[in-house]
Amino acid sequence: MGPDFVDTLAAVVLVGLGTLHCSWAASGRMRTDVTIPQRGGEPLFRPGPLPTLLVALLLYAAALVLL
Repeated sequence: MGPDFVDTLAAVVLVGLGTLHCSWAASGRMRTDVTIPQRGGEPLFRPGPLPTLLVALLLYAAALVLL
């Protein structure tokens, strides 16, 4: 298990996280109750689709750097 394997595995994880963020940006609500901090059952913030897509693009860029 060399560095190439670790780089590829990290890139795959980053692409998966980027895809999850794209799903959230497209109004997906998969597990947002766990990912967004809450107080009194209400989320502390509601990220919009553009910032969520920006995070996805940054995750994809990081995966590209690793590859």
